Amino acid sequence: MPGLKKYVQNHALTTEEGEPPVAGIAEVYFDSVEAMQEALSSPEGEAAIADLQNFTDAEKTATVVVD
Repeated sequence: MPGLKKYVQNHALTTEEGEPPVAGIAEVYFDSVEAMQEALSSPEGEAAIADLQNFTDAEKTATVVVD
């Protein structure tokens, strides 16, 4: 994806307290919010967004953008 600087997957672990409320957290890094918006609007970004339905549950998905 154009402009993507770093991608990290964090997988939640089951503990003695039980199953975690989420399967994991994905972190994506860009130089700026504008760079992120451009990347997500690119053909590669649109394909990545479309592919999310193949391995995520939209009802359990949240997006947080920080600067």
